[in-house]
Amino acid sequence: MERNQLRAFLMVAERRSFTRAAEALYLSQPAVTQQIQSLEREVGEPLFERQGRRISLTPAGEAFYPFVSRALALLAEGQAAVAEVRAGVAGRVILAAGPTTTIFTLPPVLAALRHAFPRVQLLVQTGTSREVTERVADGRADTGIVTTLYEREDLVHTALFRDEILFVVHGRHALAGGAAPGEVATLAALVAEPFILFPRGTGFRAYVEQWFAAHGVAPRVTMELDSAEAVKAMVAAGLGAAAVPRVAVQEELASGRLAPVMLPEEPPLYRQVCRVQRRDKYLSRPLMALLDQLDALGREQGAAA
Repeated sequence: MERNQLRAFLMVAERRSFTRAAEALYLSQPAVTQQIQSLEREVGEPLFERQGRRISLTPAGEAFYPFVSRALALLAEGQAAVAEVRAGVAGRVILAAGPTTTIFTLPPVLAALRHAFPRVQLLVQTGTSREVTERVADGRADTGIVTTLYEREDLVHTALFRDEILFVVHGRHALAGGAAPGEVATLAALVAEPFILFPRGTGFRAYVEQWFAAHGVAPRVTMELDSAEAVKAMVAAGLGAAAVPRVAVQEELASGRLAPVMLPEEPPLYRQVCRVQRRDKYLSRPLMALLDQLDALGREQGAAA
């Protein structure tokens, strides 16, 4: 079983296309096809199901995929370790995180790492907490930041900080800042508003809906958007209320475009932000520096909370 065969398998599996896999590997399509056929003969099962131009993994391919991904990741880690010894600090670090965390929390961390290790290739992948966890587990990412924990024996989670979640409306809304003078904003008044939330299946959406369910109510969701920027724009336009991380609306709160809905009878709502990595992960110098930067960010955010 050759490395090139495994790389071809991984590329076809991720791109669902022999043509796009060949382009990524700088090979001809017949060469990729030949590698896959040779690999299938060696494992004794077809790995891909071909229906016209549509390519999908067979059950055998699905079972094989995480092991191939991890094996190639381990080889890459070994090469990185040798490169560090041979030529000083070099190599690659891959960080996976949610889009909101990536946009509003990570830039200073990544800038510090780039300054300290200018020769290191720094890659950032975005996805849901489940996707981040899967990438870390199978070696496609060196470490990740999650807000929903998916416990696995091969992974370790380290708490970083608590991220406050706010209910927000546009700045001139009757519920802005609490309520009109002499009135108190209530949960019933808030839940009567049309709500703009992240899509179902995201950890953030599940967390918010669980909070409402614990209070015996459910929001009337009129929009589902997968971008914090889009959610903010719709709320600022007066199209509804939303639940968003405080870190994502600092500028809008300061300018008055958005305002928090203060519920005096309810304590602040937080979610835990953690970093996750494999227990057996090789810690290169750049990766150790990144983990130190993330831990320092956690201490800073914790002190500010």
